[in-house]
Amino acid sequence: MEEKKIIFPVFDYQGLPIVFGFFIFIGLYVIPDDLTFGIVIAIFLGAFPMSLFLFHRKYIIRIDSSDYIIFGQEFTKKINIKYRKIPISDLFYTTYKPVNPDGNSYRLMEIKENNQTIIKTVDYEIGDYDSYPNFMKRFTPTWKESLKSILPELFEIEHIISYNQKIMSIDPKYNPIKIDEKPVENIFQAEIVDGRLHGYISYIDEAERLEIYVNYCLEKGIKENQAREYARANPESTFGKTGHMKSSTIYGMVFDESGITRVETEMKVYLVGYKSWKNLPSNYPSNNEGDWWFEK
Repeated sequence: MEEKKIIFPVFDYQGLPIVFGFFIFIGLYVIPDDLTFGIVIAIFLGAFPMSLFLFHRKYIIRIDSSDYIIFGQEFTKKINIKYRKIPISDLFYTTYKPVNPDGNSYRLMEIKENNQTIIKTVDYEIGDYDSYPNFMKRFTPTWKESLKSILPELFEIEHIISYNQKIMSIDPKYNPIKIDEKPVENIFQAEIVDGRLHGYISYIDEAERLEIYVNYCLEKGIKENQAREYARANPESTFGKTGHMKSSTIYGMVFDESGITRVETEMKVYLVGYKSWKNLPSNYPSNNEGDWWFEK
């Protein structure tokens, strides 16, 4: 049996210098008579909490392609604090930006079990560290690549929708706005990334928007026979007419006979036409000739 393991930090390492300095100060203050002994005690007091930061970990193990994970905590690889089995259907992955009064911008990642957070850590983009020197890359996190490899289900739209519907049914606090009371927006160049809808908001209809793009391309010196193809691939060309957006987590998708996809989130409903998808979602009906969704 193949066993794959991902290790996550429990604490925020940015607090290490503060904790270490605090305990050194306490050691020197409490034992002022013997400076040498005080320094030794201070370093020991500082090293003890630091060891908690460095060696205390949460982990996820998946054996082969089982339908559950083993979730636990360890203090070094040899001391298991606790562990238990969790069905994959109970797990959910999400990222968000916390409210930060000092203006710093960063993202957090959470893995939840039935809406209860079991892992939370700073999120990052996989390519963020590509420009680092090789010796620095040894210190960069690897959990995100491992998570997508070991638990691809967490990033599939079917799993995300199923999880959200499950939470709606068991959590009385999860009370999204009724679908007929939500604002509706048209989206083009749409794609689903990690359970969220990405795309551009359209304030004008498809035909008018395309003509604006074509004129823009012609002004850039692109040949007329290439203008429409270029325009479809570059929606950001018409500033003021479009705006890039990323939705909150999706918890419902409906495909109708006109080829329109209704993508529902807690606060809004997004409409995406067949030709407005940049990448079709994984749960889109098969595109077989003769079916209503076949592009004529």
